[in-house]
Amino acid sequence: MARTLSAVLDDARRRGFVGRSAQLQTFDAALSGAGPVRLLFLHGAGGIGKTTLLDELRRRALVARRAVVLLDGRDLAGSMDTVEAAVAAALPEPDGPGPVLLVDGYELLSRLDRWFRERLVPALPADSVVVLAGREPPGRAWTADPGWRQLVHAADLGAMSPAESIELLRRLGVPETMRDGLARLGRGHPLTLALLAEACGADAVPAAIEELPQLVAELCRVLVRDVPDADHRVGLATCAHAYRTTEDLLGCTVGTRAPEVWTWLASRPFVGQAGDGLHLHDLVRDVFDAEFAHRNPDAYVALHRTIRGHTVERLADPASVARHREATELILLHRRGAFGAAVRPLRDAGALALVPGTPGDHADVLDIVARAEGTDVAALCARWLKAQPAGLAVARSETGAEAFAHHVFVGADGGPVRDDPVVRAVLDAIHRRSPLRPGERVAIGRFLGNRGNYQHDAMAVLAGSVSSLLEWVTHPAAWWVMATVHESFWRPIFDYLGQSVLARVRVRSQPGDRVRLGLAAVSPRRVAGTARAAGAHGRTRSAPARAAAP
Repeated sequence: MARTLSAVLDDARRRGFVGRSAQLQTFDAALSGAGPVRLLFLHGAGGIGKTTLLDELRRRALVARRAVVLLDGRDLAGSMDTVEAAVAAALPEPDGPGPVLLVDGYELLSRLDRWFRERLVPALPADSVVVLAGREPPGRAWTADPGWRQLVHAADLGAMSPAESIELLRRLGVPETMRDGLARLGRGHPLTLALLAEACGADAVPAAIEELPQLVAELCRVLVRDVPDADHRVGLATCAHAYRTTEDLLGCTVGTRAPEVWTWLASRPFVGQAGDGLHLHDLVRDVFDAEFAHRNPDAYVALHRTIRGHTVERLADPASVARHREATELILLHRRGAFGAAVRPLRDAGALALVPGTPGDHADVLDIVARAEGTDVAALCARWLKAQPAGLAVARSETGAEAFAHHVFVGADGGPVRDDPVVRAVLDAIHRRSPLRPGERVAIGRFLGNRGNYQHDAMAVLAGSVSSLLEWVTHPAAWWVMATVHESFWRPIFDYLGQSVLARVRVRSQPGDRVRLGLAAVSPRRVAGTARAAGAHGRTRSAPARAAAP
């Protein structure tokens, strides 16, 4: 078989790898079974070289003829089910060596940490090797366990030595006369050294700066000026703006040069790859995005609309097998305003994958509702789950359903749980404004929340928003309504989305207690579902502080 370009690229990266000898020795010993270590925790700040080191470990594992499973916490399709499937596919024949499991961005999977520790990793063959790389060191549960303490080795990836920095710059092609100065400026930070090597031919490289993030920001501005041409600049802006950049998305933004731009992006030191997409390193993503928005506002708006439209098309495609993922990525395009602020923690720190709910999730959902709204409301929820189970979406952690949203549909007769006071209040309010026509129905986001902060939580916002998007696109309705017990938290989000308060109702929870729900609504009769999902008023870019028009 002919040698592929991927193999050539792998060789080039191997030749460019410098340092981390102690971690390489520990990994090699684990591969050969020379020591007790079977799990390595690599932790350190962003840009310190965790991904690059994992890539080198992958190459060493392949040379040792081990099956390799490489996972990335950024991949929103990642969940317990997909992790288990990927690992199962790599399990060896009965007499073969165990696989090597490499996980990048492990801090984004922190809610699955217990599941990794108690279920996934212990079930692997005894000679398997696991490497978890993230920003945080292993939690106390790993180090306090007398068994894991003998099998785990934690390595804090600090700065490279001056000699290693100079050698890295040499391998990156920096002239000898510039290496000492750039090594001092880079302070042993591999990403910064790589950025300096990219920018060393420009006259805007700063001579000195106090804080590393400022240095990276300034270098990014220099690098933007050195992008080969307009198409590559648009490709870079696409990668900065979209949560995940695929080659077909680049086809929409740069046209026929998408394969060329993809290859160029993948070779940049500040671009990583997770699953089937590219992403900018988080140290430089916001800088590139802000630079493009400031330099060319009109082009920025046009790019945003293209990315948004492409995501909506994938979301609306009947053949799509990843609708929840597409909807999540559309939600995470929101940068500004109340909605952007609500979902920002998930864009920066990761989110649990939202998936269709199953009957096995009902007990967890009812427990969350009962704790927050009381047993009477949980009983209503149980009736709705039995009557319309398809409206449930959940985000699962190792302890079960952690966040959820349940949409229900009702006609003028009130549907299968017509004694629900929220349904009665919704239908009464709609009848006063614009009565339902024959055959029309109302979609109600009746229950949603997250374990812990219930509806006052970023994951609750994501669950409610993703499930609403999916319903908007796939199921027609005359009205869309969201019921929430935290109106003060949700009201700015409703205003941002063009929803207005339809009614308020009190629902009894515990004996003698009543919970007040705010019901925000919009009537999409005049707006197609895909148009509403796309954000017809461009609100994913800006944040108009106004309520919906009458």
